[in-house]
Amino acid sequence: MVSSFRTRAAISAGAAVVAALTLVAAPTTHAQTLYGGIATGPGARWSIWYDKPTVNDAPSLAACGSDCTTVLGFVHCGALAYDGNAFFTGQGNTQDEAEVEATLLLGRRIIASGCNGVGKAPANGQA
Repeated sequence: MVSSFRTRAAISAGAAVVAALTLVAAPTTHAQTLYGGIATGPGARWSIWYDKPTVNDAPSLAACGSDCTTVLGFVHCGALAYDGNAFFTGQGNTQDEAEVEATLLLGRRIIASGCNGVGKAPANGQA
């Protein structure tokens, strides 16, 4: 009987420790969804941006040019590839997944890629 009581007490104490650690390590439930996007335009110009409050918030389009258009909005990660003639985009839960999607066909090379929530600055360029 003493052994049984000790076992139950040890299990109860262990469960209390696990419950306390779970509460400490639980993620914040008020996390804001962040959006990123990719725009392309004539002359092989492009822009990519991250961490914006809405999917339509494209501050870097001015550097890409007024004739650039948004071709992809993403929540997690996005990538832009180029094959010498055209752009291709991809998105995924990780940067690697987004890059694989953007380069599914041969001849494409990654121009830019990244993920929301990692503090990466917007970028602009010409392929």
